Amino acid sequence: MRLLFVAQEAGETPSGVFTILKELCKNWTAKDQIFLLANKSYRTEEEIKRKFTDIQKCKVLLLPFRIPFEVSLEINKLCKSIYFKYFLKILLWFMRLIYAPIVILILAIWLKVKRIDGILSHNGGWPGGELNRWIIIAGRLARIKNNYLIIHNIPALRKRWYQVPWSFVRDRIVSLSCKKIITVSKSCKLSLETNTHFNKDLVVIYNGIETEVTSSPSKILHENFALLQKNNILKIGFVGELSQRKGIHILLKAMALVNRKCEVIIAGSGDEEYKKELLALSKKCKHKVYFLDYVNNMSLVYPYLDIVVLPSLNFESFGMTIIEAMKYKKPVICSDFGGMKEVLEHNITGLVVLANNVFLLKKAIELLINNEEMRISMGLAGRQRLESNFNSARMVGHYEGLFF
Repeated sequence: MRLLFVAQEAGETPSGVFTILKELCKNWTAKDQIFLLANKSYRTEEEIKRKFTDIQKCKVLLLPFRIPFEVSLEINKLCKSIYFKYFLKILLWFMRLIYAPIVILILAIWLKVKRIDGILSHNGGWPGGELNRWIIIAGRLARIKNNYLIIHNIPALRKRWYQVPWSFVRDRIVSLSCKKIITVSKSCKLSLETNTHFNKDLVVIYNGIETEVTSSPSKILHENFALLQKNNILKIGFVGELSQRKGIHILLKAMALVNRKCEVIIAGSGDEEYKKELLALSKKCKHKVYFLDYVNNMSLVYPYLDIVVLPSLNFESFGMTIIEAMKYKKPVICSDFGGMKEVLEHNITGLVVLANNVFLLKKAIELLINNEEMRISMGLAGRQRLESNFNSARMVGHYEGLFF
């Protein structure tokens, strides 16, 4: 079969969707030809091809033109006037109405020419990416039966009454165009059922990663990692995108209250304004806080962390950081938002605390800091849970089963 995997993203930080796409392409057992289609500004062509260079069955393709989403991002960077931004937002909305049918038709013809047999459109959230929605409709026009939409994140809520009629039409068209809608947790499924107008039953396929540890900590070359090796002080780590919804400011506020000596490692890149806020908070913290920025291979970081914290406040349907930490036998503390509490077993593989609560997060961190035996047992239990429930072979098997 000739399969098409689709993703639309922006920014330089690889997301959980990107990780899952690589796991699928790398571990796909069936003898299929896989095409990976991404929007034009999906990082650089060289970067994405480098990520998939060792996967011979996967051919990377980028759209030759920009979509309205990318245009709006560029305008927001260049434009300072709020009123002009609103004007351009309206202009872009009308642009989509004209642009969408043309692109959908082009994509439908392209699908026919490429003789695509199946589509897995990996959408970050809902409504998510235009390309993800358009390819699903194009797949219906091209009469591709195995046409699947995968929603990886909790949907954005409809905020205004006048958006409801449009969202109803959009949701119904997309759900009628695809064979099934898949999501990554029961929590995300419930949120989609509550906040969208899909007229299809949703299927849950949990994310998974390879369980084999291939990178050796001794191979670390990046100069920033020297700090991870220089002492035996306990290290509390966050790994992921630097954005408000990830709740890293809650972690730093909690750490300011922790008395036992330790260090904080924040590995990731993202919103520069938010990073300035985090830097200001780090100066008020009694512990040393290190920012590693974006690390291409996070497997070089996890071995040196003693506790991994994911204090997300919103849009966290699964929590890839949790299973990555489990891979390296690290205990995890996460908030009770979204699908994270489905992945983590409270008091067994880590601790689940109330979201946006500095005091409770501080108590959970101190509990693990002061109990080495608990940290070790939770790390081992997490590794076993990863192998049983969130391994890539299990995930790929479920996705391959959609085509047979």
